[in-house]
Amino acid sequence: MRGEPYDASAAYGHRFNEDIAAYIDDRPVDEAMLARVTRLPTEPAADLVFVIWPHFDGESDEFELTDLSGLDRLPALAELFAEVHREADLAVVARCAHLTSVSLDCRVPLDLSPLAAARGLRTLELLRAENVADLAALRSLPELATLHLHGDPQALDLRPLLDMPALSSFARLRTAFAEGTNPAALAFGDDALVLAALFVRGIAVATR
Repeated sequence: MRGEPYDASAAYGHRFNEDIAAYIDDRPVDEAMLARVTRLPTEPAADLVFVIWPHFDGESDEFELTDLSGLDRLPALAELFAEVHREADLAVVARCAHLTSVSLDCRVPLDLSPLAAARGLRTLELLRAENVADLAALRSLPELATLHLHGDPQALDLRPLLDMPALSSFARLRTAFAEGTNPAALAFGDDALVLAALFVRGIAVATR
């Protein structure tokens, strides 16, 4: 189709257009452009998606951000939403010095230790948190105020939360362990004691 007028209603509008994707990939990106990036969502902007695939219905993974190598070339990056498919990607995330908000879809078993270097992190959301080994490394984050765990992270030891001085909001969502938002209604166990202690400290606690 190179050199021909583009017609979004043609057959190629119903599939991922490799020619257009390759053209965009070949555009030069200099350091000044990279320095302007402050937010990196899981998927690119809709207008870019529909240029490559006019009738994209969201049911395919061609546009998902799955490789985080080179992320540290974005010196102003403050917000990140990404899937993690390799444990090595966490070290790349931690090298982004200005990150304040991170949402990670943990697709593989992960050790969060590299995130201890992300000292400016204030908000951390972990999807598929059942793949996280433990939360101990988060004790090293002096500004972490919001921690949300999604999935079924019932095996996680929550005691490290008691050593997070800036924590003001904690959520553990879609678990079978507890219901409601009142720690007094939680099942008995170490986690219930931790959540009750957080509640007493005035930390917003949500579970369901």
